[in-house]
Amino acid sequence: MVRATLKHEQAGEHREHLRQMVRQASAVTEQLEEQANHGIFGPLCKQIVRRLIRTYRGYI
Repeated sequence: MVRATLKHEQAGEHREHLRQMVRQASAVTEQLEEQANHGIFGPLCKQIVRRLIRTYRGYI
């Protein structure tokens, strides 16, 4: 089944897909950090969100 999937893709298509996913993940990370960076405890919340995202990515 894996071979069938690989045969139908263009050469290097999976690498481009991976790059696109990394770009999307970075954009979402920035968006979440900015959403958390409001109010008096904004900078602290931003750091906590950043740490949670980094920890989550380390486990997947």
